[in-house]
Amino acid sequence: MTAPPFTLRPATEDDFPFMRDTKLDGLEPYVRALWGWNRSEQERKARDEFDPAGRWIVVWDGVDAGYVHIERQADVVTLAGIYLVPPMRRRGLGAAVIQRVMDGARAEGKPVALRVLKPNPARRLYERLGFRVVGETQERYFMRSD
Repeated sequence: MTAPPFTLRPATEDDFPFMRDTKLDGLEPYVRALWGWNRSEQERKARDEFDPAGRWIVVWDGVDAGYVHIERQADVVTLAGIYLVPPMRRRGLGAAVIQRVMDGARAEGKPVALRVLKPNPARRLYERLGFRVVGETQERYFMRSD
């Protein structure tokens, strides 16, 4: 499959409702499986934690398709989150975005790290892209790609 063309634009405060809803829609099944789901509590948490820095809106064919959250440290680039709206999933877009993050980190001579909730099948995608599990807790896998 050819990677779909997309652009990334810096997120702003105005993007909060879109980003909150995209993230909560994507995480709900996995959070529900682990801890149960309380939408209002998750919305409050999303507002409290929101900061547009390091977050990029994924734009595909002129439409906001999701967002990616990247944290850069001295020795590693962390893929802190990637969330796509439902119609944009399973089209290769997520893999293309992750590959761009990996390519950028490689150009900086850094590995990419991420964490994924255990019920989330995205782990298989991460493994296909070259990530390996380097640690785990009861709820999460910690993965890294060098």
